Amino acid sequence: KKLEPSDEVFPDVTGGYILKIDRSDEMGWFSHLPGHSSTNAKFYYQYIYPRDIDINASQKTYIQGFMSNFEIMMNSAGYADVNSGYPSMIDVPSFVDYFIINELSKNVDAYKLSTYLYKDNIDQGGKLFIGPVWDYDIAWHNCNYGWSFDPTGWAYQLQVDDYPSPTWWIKLMSDPGFVNKVYCRWKELRGHVLNIDRLNAYIDSSVAVIA
Repeated sequence: KKLEPSDEVFPDVTGGYILKIDRSDEMGWFSHLPGHSSTNAKFYYQYIYPRDIDINASQKTYIQGFMSNFEIMMNSAGYADVNSGYPSMIDVPSFVDYFIINELSKNVDAYKLSTYLYKDNIDQGGKLFIGPVWDYDIAWHNCNYGWSFDPTGWAYQLQVDDYPSPTWWIKLMSDPGFVNKVYCRWKELRGHVLNIDRLNAYIDSSVAVIA
């Protein structure tokens, strides 16, 4: 939903917003809680929409508060509660799909760089979505660090100190309910879009185009 500069009070101020988890070279703010690192380093949110030159103080306060509350909730004992935990704040299917494509591609930038999020206005549900996916130039074993060369293991478990990923993913993958949704979605996708024959055909057709 379009967010006007005049949208400064509830419910107008609740959305929509687009954010990006990335480097701290653009206007934004550091996470409320540390990310997945050995040094308690924090990750960084950038303002994408409204643009950094357009977003006003009330809107900054709202979206920063929403994300901080989400981080705090994910760090609590009741983070998986259906009514007060993450299912009440995020669009779970978008997080499931995001997880699958990043783990399938063993994306080194996954979760911590070029990670887009958008939040609806409360009259459209008010939930946080993740996506669209972006920046896969060093995915698919196209670099020599970050376990990319190892077909085993999980990208979300990679501990990085300079650009840490949010610890949401550790918590989500600790919840049997979320893991079950990943499993079911994976089985569904392997039946058509990610069928091995379809994937091999796509690779062959891409080779033909690239020559």
